[in-house]
Amino acid sequence: AETVGDVEIVTIPRVETVKVGQPDLFGNCPTEERSRLWTALDAAVSRGELDKGPGDKNGPKFRQYRLDGITIDVFTAEPVSFGHTVVVRTGGAMFSKLYVTVLKRLGLASVDNRIVAQTEEARVRFGGSVIPVRHERDVFGLLGIPDLPPSLRGAYPGDSETIAMR
Repeated sequence: AETVGDVEIVTIPRVETVKVGQPDLFGNCPTEERSRLWTALDAAVSRGELDKGPGDKNGPKFRQYRLDGITIDVFTAEPVSFGHTVVVRTGGAMFSKLYVTVLKRLGLASVDNRIVAQTEEARVRFGGSVIPVRHERDVFGLLGIPDLPPSLRGAYPGDSETIAMR
């Protein structure tokens, strides 16, 4: 029987603008944007329904929790980079290393959870500085390979050298 080591969740959170602090002399109140997801998960922790993960994994794009002994990694993404974030987070270490290597060979890089052109040639070839990859299929299309289901991203098939050379 397979054992679940951890759960990876990638989501595009809803953000709301909330007033913080007191109004100034003109009645303007400072505001900040807050993720409704983090607000809801923080409330679940406060109620004891969910535990915070080990260490200080409580940032604006990644948080870790525990439920019934299982670690839950929650990642947020923007619509323009959702496919990239899912591909990175649903692959094993070897797959992710290979993926980053292929991006680099194409003149691309993963910067702040986005695929970004690093060379003028890549900007021209891919149509801009930030490459939109809204779905996993967009990522694999960018790499010039067929879709690879998450179940095959842990132990990559033996054809990794061929893909790495594209």
